[in-house]
Amino acid sequence: MKAIRVIDQSFKLLAEIEDYTSYMVTRRWSRAGEFQLVINFNKNNVDVLQKGNIIFAGTDFGKAGIIQHVQYSLSPKGKAGEVVVVRGFTLQGLAHRRVVIPNVGQESILFANQPYESIFKGLLNTQIVNPANSNRQIPWVALATNQLRGDSISFSSRYRDLSDELEKLSLLSGMGWEFTLDFTEKKAIFDVYEGIDRTVGSGNPHCIFSTEFDNMKAQSFVDSEFNYANVAIVAGQGEGISREITFVGAGTGTDRYETFVDARDLEDNSKLPQRGQERLNELSGELTLEGEVITKSNVEYEKDYDLGDIVTVRNAKWGVTLNSRITEAIEIYEKDGFKLDLTFGSIRPTFTDAVRKTLLGLNGATYI
Repeated sequence: MKAIRVIDQSFKLLAEIEDYTSYMVTRRWSRAGEFQLVINFNKNNVDVLQKGNIIFAGTDFGKAGIIQHVQYSLSPKGKAGEVVVVRGFTLQGLAHRRVVIPNVGQESILFANQPYESIFKGLLNTQIVNPANSNRQIPWVALATNQLRGDSISFSSRYRDLSDELEKLSLLSGMGWEFTLDFTEKKAIFDVYEGIDRTVGSGNPHCIFSTEFDNMKAQSFVDSEFNYANVAIVAGQGEGISREITFVGAGTGTDRYETFVDARDLEDNSKLPQRGQERLNELSGELTLEGEVITKSNVEYEKDYDLGDIVTVRNAKWGVTLNSRITEAIEIYEKDGFKLDLTFGSIRPTFTDAVRKTLLGLNGATYI
C-alpha cells in the first residue's frame, strides 16, 4: 500500500501513515472528488488526522484532499474495533467554499469572448487567489500559467456556487480541472487539462477496455433518457408577449424533449443560446459504462490511460461499443492490493446533486 502523507496548510509534513485499513480516493474530471481513510485508532500518527489538514497518498500531489470529517467508533472487539474514519473532498472542493461575487459596482463577473482556460482561471483569480475582499483569499492557492487553451466564448456569473460554474465550463469545453501540490512554492496550483484521445483510429496509441481483452472484470451499462432534453426554450428580458424567447436544439415528434430555462438575469439577449446549451448539457441523459479494471493487464493506469482520456469501451455480448471519456476513477488501497473502478461517460447524479442544483437554480429555476 502507498504511504499516506499528512501535511498542514503551511505544507509542513506532519506524519506518514503506512499501517491503515483502507484508503479510497475518487477522482472526477469535471467536479470535486472525495477521499476516505479507515484506520485503527491505536495505530501510530492517528493524532494528525484533524480537520483542515491535507492528506494524499505517496507522491500523488494532484489527488490531495482536505480533511473535513473525522469519525470515531468502537465495537465490542475492544482495541481491534476502535476505528477512525476520515473523509473530505479533494482540493477541488475548495471551489465549493466560494460563491461567485461580482466586484463592487458590477452586476456580474463577465468574460467577453475569452478562451475557456482564461475563464476558468479568471473565476479562480477573482474569487480565491486575488479577491477584492481579502477575507475570501486562500493564500496557499495559485494559478498555473494561462496558455489560452480552448475556444473563445462569453460567460457571466453572479452569486452562484463557484464549483458549479467550473463544472459547467468543464462540460461545455471538455476540459478538466484540479489543484496540484507544489512543495517548492508551497502552493496548491490550479490548472485545467485536456484529455488525450486514445480511441481506435485517433492516431494516438489506442486503449480498449473489454472483458475480451482481460482488462475488465466487471461492467454495468446504462442508456437512459430519464434526465434528458434536446430542445431548450430560453426566456430572456421582457414581460408577456414582448419577452425575448430563443429555441436551442432540435427534435421532432416523440423524439423532441423540451425544457424551459428562465434567463431573465441576462441583459444581453445574444447570450440566450449559450444559456440554453448549458442547460441541455446538464440534461444530456445518461450513457454510462462503469467497470472494475484489472490493473495488471495489457494497459497501465496513468501511463496508457488516465482520468479525462477518451478511450474505447466494448462489450461484444451486449452489442455495446463506446468511445467515451473517463470521467471518474475510484482508487482503493487495501492490504490485499489495489483496485480501480472507472466510469466512462456521464457520472450518475446522486439525490444530493439533484437537490443542490435545484436550490442553486440549475434545474430551470429562476437565476438570481
